Amino acid sequence: MTTSLMEVACYIGGLFVAPPEMPRIANTFGYAIQHLYFFVAAPALFLPIGFVLMGTRLLPRIFAWLALTLGATFAALGIATVKDLVLPSAVTAFAAVQSLWWFAASIALMLRSRRVAEEIEPSQPASAD
Repeated sequence: MTTSLMEVACYIGGLFVAPPEMPRIANTFGYAIQHLYFFVAAPALFLPIGFVLMGTRLLPRIFAWLALTLGATFAALGIATVKDLVLPSAVTAFAAVQSLWWFAASIALMLRSRRVAEEIEPSQPASAD
């Protein structure tokens, strides 16, 4: 969250034209923060989630393996591109993959909660009103 907030602050900072160098400074700092997301923030989120999901039945096991894979891939991409001043477009585009994980996980949780609710709630007999 902090990484994202810092990145947004750089985008907003880029809108200010006083001093004249402010847009360039904010944009350059924003590029540096994008690197931080790849090799710190995303792995710090997905790796622990993957390990926790390995020990639960909250989601199907594939989500744990995918979270671990995402965390490791983000870390690898972050380390591999740390010397690039601007992240390559393909690396930046990879960040969208995490949205698919969250979307699929939310659908799996909704489907699971429906099944659990059906198992817990006994069938209600129809009333004779």
